[in-house]
Amino acid sequence: MLAIKEGRPLPPPPPPSLNPDYIQCPYCMRRFNETAAKRHINFCKDQSSRRVFNPAETAAKLASRAQGKAQMGPKKEPTVTSAVGALLQNRALVVMNEVPNKSGLAMDPASGAKLRQGLSKSSKKD
Repeated sequence: MLAIKEGRPLPPPPPPSLNPDYIQCPYCMRRFNETAAKRHINFCKDQSSRRVFNPAETAAKLASRAQGKAQMGPKKEPTVTSAVGALLQNRALVVMNEVPNKSGLAMDPASGAKLRQGLSKSSKKD
């Protein structure tokens, strides 16, 4: 605290103390007390066996996925019903943004918030 008051840099932190009673996990190098180490090492061993990276296996998985997507066939053409639905949704959005509401307030198209005419959302009077 004296260094802070005088404006000097802080001293380096002390080195981490290692508890000699802790057991180090051979898979992740973390340290645990005896009971936690027994549980953790079994868990970590199982997890590390699942994470083995095999480039050939990964490439084979990616190739099979690509082949599966190719077998699915071409994308379906839009139906008349879906096209009409999309058209109606787009028209409704245009109409909502162009027509002023009955209260005489303008609508902000980005947020849908009502704005007083002549004022934008960001310019407020103090």
